[in-house]
Amino acid sequence: MRRFWNRKGASAEGAGVDYLARMIAQLGFNEWLSLASALVAFISFMLSRAAVRRQEAMQFESLRADQDGRLISWADDAITAIADAQRHCRDQKNGLLTGDEAKRNCSELRTRMSALLDRGRLFFPNQPDSAGEEPEQAAEAAYVGQSQPAIDALYNAYRIISDLGRTLPLSPAEAVNAVVAQRRRFVSEVFRSVDPRRRQAALDALASQAGAQRR
Repeated sequence: MRRFWNRKGASAEGAGVDYLARMIAQLGFNEWLSLASALVAFISFMLSRAAVRRQEAMQFESLRADQDGRLISWADDAITAIADAQRHCRDQKNGLLTGDEAKRNCSELRTRMSALLDRGRLFFPNQPDSAGEEPEQAAEAAYVGQSQPAIDALYNAYRIISDLGRTLPLSPAEAVNAVVAQRRRFVSEVFRSVDPRRRQAALDALASQAGAQRR
């Protein structure tokens, strides 16, 4: 029985091949032209689709690179402010800043860091709490919810400067170390968000595409 079905299957397959061969032989010039046109159209469609996908991916990376650039610019200002806060604490520890000069310097630092905190919320928006009012429903939506680690680090540095010299502050020497710790935390969080290695790879790809288009 198995041999019978094998022979029958082979016979049907052979018949199908013969039928296909006869159909191909009967095709005229117009039919071949139509098939060739359809094949060319299909290949063109696939190539165009691949090109569109590449273009969309590059546009996305271009937008992301622009966003990363603005984030890095803000982070540069914040790192400088934290470094100035570190110097402020160190100068107080060494007796180089005292009295009214120390107060003026502290006030300037607090104002600058406060503005940087607000700018930073545009890049690292607060996350909604598990229970409570949603940020978009609040009157001050930018300040509702849980702040992200990068903002926490900058805020902690701000608090160290604000509390220096008060009733139960850190000593200037302790404040120096505390500011350094927050600076390292801040840089690490921004690094995770931007990922300079991925950014460089994306910029290289954009430059390569721009060079190919000029050629």
